[in-house]
Amino acid sequence: MKTADLVFRYFPLILKDLGNMEARYYLAFASLLAGISFDNSALHVGHALEHPISALKPNIPHGLGLVTLLPEVLEVIYPYAKEILDEMLRPINQEGITSIKKMIKDWLSSLGLKETLSDLGFTENDVDTLVTLVYTTPGIKYMLASSPVEISEDTVRRIYTNSL
Repeated sequence: MKTADLVFRYFPLILKDLGNMEARYYLAFASLLAGISFDNSALHVGHALEHPISALKPNIPHGLGLVTLLPEVLEVIYPYAKEILDEMLRPINQEGITSIKKMIKDWLSSLGLKETLSDLGFTENDVDTLVTLVYTTPGIKYMLASSPVEISEDTVRRIYTNSL
């Protein structure tokens, strides 16, 4: 819960002034909290699906790939992790998947992050390759195994396609 609050509060400030030491401190702290939460949660799907993106296009920062997939990943896992996600996003007054997806897209857009996978250079022709990489890259299957919902090839394909 605290992580989302810190990121939503301080990330816009750091984008305006990279020298803002208070914002840098709180974003570093949010990163620490997120790492701890990440290891203790079942919400690894976004990271698992991002790795093929940055494998095919190494110039894409991992975080940008993550936020590009985030709305569609949340769409898939929300029904199975509703309590966790609602509690996590309550500090920023969001509840329910439609509200959460819209808020995330609006917030990212306000920060100048309007990218879709298409904006990052991917096309529908890349979706099969991305899906194949998800299921053939060592380690990714273990990340997907901790998901609150079974992540089938069709689900992965839908996330990538809807993120174009």
